[in-house]
Amino acid sequence: MFHSTYPQSEIDKEVEVICEEIESYNDSPAELIYDEFENMVFCGHPLGHNILGQAERLRNYTTDDARRFTSRLYRPDNAIFFAYGDIDFTRLVKALERAGHDSAPSHPPLTDMENMRLHRLPEYRPERKTIHMDTHLAHVMTGNRAYDIHDNRRMALYLLNNIMGGPGMTARLNLTLRERHALVYTVESSMASYSDTGVWAVYFGCDPAQTDRCMRLVRRELDRMADTQLSDRQLNAAKKQIKGQIGVACDSRENFAIDFAKSFLHYGWEKDVARLFRNIDAVTPQMIRRLKSTFGSRLAVQHSALNNTERLLQWRMIQQGNADIVVGTRSAVFAPLQNLGLIIMDEEQEHTYQSESAPRFDAHDVAKKRAVMENALLLFASATPLTETYHAAESGKLQLVQLTHRYGGRPLPSVDFIDMRAELAAGNPREVSVRLARELQENLDNGEQSILLLNRRGYRTIGMCTTCGHVLKCPNCSVPLVYHKPQQALLCHHCGHTVHPLPQTCPECGGKISYSGFGTQRVEEELAELLPGARILRMDQDSTSRKDAHETMLAQFARHEYDILLGTQMVAKGLDFEKVTLVGVLGIDSLLFGQGFRAYESVFSLITQVVGRGGRAALPGRALIQTSVPDHPVLQLAAAQDYKGFYREEITFRRFSLYPPFCSFVVVGFIGDQEGAVFIAAQRFGALLGQHAAQKPNIPLRILGPAPMNITMLNNKFRYKLTLKCRNDAAFRALLHETLDAYDAEKLPQKASVILDFNSDGDL
Repeated sequence: MFHSTYPQSEIDKEVEVICEEIESYNDSPAELIYDEFENMVFCGHPLGHNILGQAERLRNYTTDDARRFTSRLYRPDNAIFFAYGDIDFTRLVKALERAGHDSAPSHPPLTDMENMRLHRLPEYRPERKTIHMDTHLAHVMTGNRAYDIHDNRRMALYLLNNIMGGPGMTARLNLTLRERHALVYTVESSMASYSDTGVWAVYFGCDPAQTDRCMRLVRRELDRMADTQLSDRQLNAAKKQIKGQIGVACDSRENFAIDFAKSFLHYGWEKDVARLFRNIDAVTPQMIRRLKSTFGSRLAVQHSALNNTERLLQWRMIQQGNADIVVGTRSAVFAPLQNLGLIIMDEEQEHTYQSESAPRFDAHDVAKKRAVMENALLLFASATPLTETYHAAESGKLQLVQLTHRYGGRPLPSVDFIDMRAELAAGNPREVSVRLARELQENLDNGEQSILLLNRRGYRTIGMCTTCGHVLKCPNCSVPLVYHKPQQALLCHHCGHTVHPLPQTCPECGGKISYSGFGTQRVEEELAELLPGARILRMDQDSTSRKDAHETMLAQFARHEYDILLGTQMVAKGLDFEKVTLVGVLGIDSLLFGQGFRAYESVFSLITQVVGRGGRAALPGRALIQTSVPDHPVLQLAAAQDYKGFYREEITFRRFSLYPPFCSFVVVGFIGDQEGAVFIAAQRFGALLGQHAAQKPNIPLRILGPAPMNITMLNNKFRYKLTLKCRNDAAFRALLHETLDAYDAEKLPQKASVILDFNSDGDL
């Protein structure tokens, strides 16, 4: 191979042999259709080309072409040699060294980036193609691009392909089209996974007059698979079948060796049948159902739970034009989709669309800018829109589209309040009221499920000395430490500081420490005592820290493996369980009286969203809200699901107090090691800003502060802020630039870091 001369006479002989193969291949429609199909799916890409090539090009192939090809690709530094059998390894190595010693490369091989540019996947566009040939049988293929070799969904598709149209006679497509309706002799599905894409397809041959009927039956079987979840018995049977097929294939040592070599050459994998079997066993009915319902080979995902490799593969998938839809958290707004036509921000009221670290951005603003740049439609979706968004719609800046009826025509859940003052007066010290416990038991007896919302982690939320009133706080952050019972320790939810063992005496006076307040761990314990037969699932940051834990837990609850789902706000939105008929809200008062001008908006949204989790199917829903202020207007409006009523109250408050949307709200944060220096820096910045603003009377500006932030110390850094009510335009931003330059030129004894947040609700 390294020293071949490639005489033209020998090349011409081989070319004729291949050309005869091409002609024979073209006369076989059952084989030709696979090439035609892949040409459509991978149009313009090497994956779409027939491996035999084209006769007219082959006949012009010369000795020089062969030499250029081998010198570029067939070289020792670009080769992996695989040997199988009773071979002396030392002799083999020496032989290879001798063969490749004199084959110095004349030019460097293609880099990975060059290969990517040369073989970039074209944009996929579904199409239908008909080729008329003089045959008595119609050959039909339908399919799509699928998952690449690295995609963890590939194994689910592998199993699904085997169930639908695999080699066994019991494959569903074979039973439907051949055994029941006698329409075809052969029907099969197939899949292939490559380094950056894949393909999945169904093939059948039938009478030309029956093609439409056969296609309807194929689609019916696919729809049936999508709509009906596999039972554990069916899934286990499918797993056993595919393992048997793999075992039979491995009996051929030659085939196994070749397969091993190819896997190692292309992907760096060592063939491991045991690992393959473990991957098959890991496939769950939920994975199958998700796969079938969307067949997401053209769907990419972007979120923080992905590891670096997963994130890179998803990004490349988007960048190379292999995704039509990107789903994700706020970072997905930057996805490099080509020909972008639609941006949807679901639950657009969520504060998580605002980044909390540099570079600070609001996904709303990025989405608006990108929609304008790419001439795309931007859709904000929410049952409880941001006040600013709804005001923009009312003002005609956005088009308002309203859903006047609940999905499926279901009635809204009934909502009632439980006055916790009366519970305490009646001698119930628990966090779960008597009525809530009773109705949870009724749901258990009826075989129905319940969701409980408590937006506080931990067991007890505060430790205080009964003698001097000292509160146990984090030494790094100015916040109380939270008692976590499983660890028997105090934890800081901001920096992670841990105090262990649990303090029992006051560090200031030696008095007794009393722990009070309640979090999800405490309520979980109470529920276990009150309802000993209940299966309780707790979802919070502590219980969902493992990879894929969130998705696993929701799948378990959907399978009715648990009766009660207790969690923080992660259980309040986007969940749809047909057996959930009771929703309980606990500990909402602490949020109702929180800081920031969005406090009421956040509470209204949270209650409205979680109440909506009940009664989403045939069974009616009801909700119970535990509170000490049942007559509070925000709670009453939330219970009535009256967004317009809440909006009228909120917009009046915003207009009177001059809050967004009637002004922009900018927080200038100052962070440093010494509290006094941080305060002086904030004070000086405010003075400089005032001086520069006085020279520009056309810029409306109110400066409030300096004042400590809500958490004055975080990670051993002191924090102060200036609050600016302004008009966020180019003139105002130029004013801030001037002030920052002036502050930078100041010779303060110790400067503080400055952070500007244009999307704050009053704090950082």
